[in-house]
Amino acid sequence: MKMEQNGIGARIKELMYRRGINQSKLAESINLSHAAINKIVNNYSIPRDKVIDAICETYKINKEWLKYGIGEMENNGMILPSVYSTPDNYLQEYLSRLEKEFIEMRRFFQTQLEAKDRQIEFLMGQVGKLDVSESATCEIIPMPITTDKVHEEGNKVLEFVPNAVMLVV
Repeated sequence: MKMEQNGIGARIKELMYRRGINQSKLAESINLSHAAINKIVNNYSIPRDKVIDAICETYKINKEWLKYGIGEMENNGMILPSVYSTPDNYLQEYLSRLEKEFIEMRRFFQTQLEAKDRQIEFLMGQVGKLDVSESATCEIIPMPITTDKVHEEGNKVLEFVPNAVMLVV
């Protein structure tokens, strides 16, 4: 007996259309038979939760969209509201995630600033060791350095590294 026309089968058809895949490819990607996918797509059977989870994980789609048609299809790693969550809970989850991302960004920039400070201290120490007359000029220019990268031919690579400088007196 055929189920609802605009149900999960229609949403799976939309997923296949958007991803440019056919029933065989979908079946293979989630380790299910073509016949089982055909029954689901044509609304002759309802997929079990493990099949739904496999589709959502493999194709990065919103589970509520696939099961119930709620929300957007694409998940994109964002926190999506559950059909059971209140707007306050969703907002709290979203703000918590943003706070974690800002903390990670702050740590990254702090590390970069500390590295820059160490380089400045090193350069100032090197400048202090120089014996130059007052008429000499000093210039700091970006400098290519040899990295650990190696071309296919075995030659080392010269790269401009943002924090590598050469002091010219």
